Amino acid sequence: MFDKAGAEHATSIILDARVPDMAMSINPYHWSMWNFPAWISSSMLLSRVARPFNKLTHLHLRITAQSDIMLMIETVLNLNPHLIDVVIEADTPLEMDFYTQPVLRLAKTTSPGQVYAKMRRFVLRAPGLVVSAVNSGPFLRRIKSCTTVCFAIRNVDTGTTSPIRDWPRRLLASLINLERMEISLADDALLRTSTNEDLPICIIPNLIHLVLDLCDVNAYLLRHIRAPRLRHLRIRSIHAIGLHGRCDPGSFPSLL
Repeated sequence: MFDKAGAEHATSIILDARVPDMAMSINPYHWSMWNFPAWISSSMLLSRVARPFNKLTHLHLRITAQSDIMLMIETVLNLNPHLIDVVIEADTPLEMDFYTQPVLRLAKTTSPGQVYAKMRRFVLRAPGLVVSAVNSGPFLRRIKSCTTVCFAIRNVDTGTTSPIRDWPRRLLASLINLERMEISLADDALLRTSTNEDLPICIIPNLIHLVLDLCDVNAYLLRHIRAPRLRHLRIRSIHAIGLHGRCDPGSFPSLL
């Protein structure tokens, strides 16, 4: 059906390929026995999307996150350089003790030498997903023109220890056209935000809406953000926000 519909000429694909109840099961074997046919159908459908489309610019996927499925997602992003609007929503158990941890490798979403269109929106909502940010420079350059970016995930793997704490700040610093941003990390076991003052200042002149849902949001992070038009700010931190002092007066002059 997908191929017969002339999908090779598609400019926009909206696909719900979720398999029911995975996020509610703590027994992978039992779940697989009952849902194997649906899982095969979902994987086959996603495999049809994991190929190059000459005109594809908009992609909205709802998936059940699993290791093999994330390989397909990496392929979709890699093979379609004209994408300017990407939304990926993934059902994942919050606790992955009984499942193989799904990982999205940002380095695999781009290819050396490939020219990519300037993205306007990139949204990733997958509370049980780990994002590997190792060698993610080409991906960050691909999304640097985005006005809307969301990473609502479990954790970030940077390949080392200390940069994990500073990844939100480095991400913000690379996205100067932002208007709306959300960074939510469900894993509260992350190390605290670094106090390294050498990290880049984030100058984001058009930022209006910012959500920071992290284990540690403090003045060291907020003082590095220059957002004169910021009107809506939502913060969740398991540590006291004022633990390391306060922001300078007038840091966010447009806050409501």
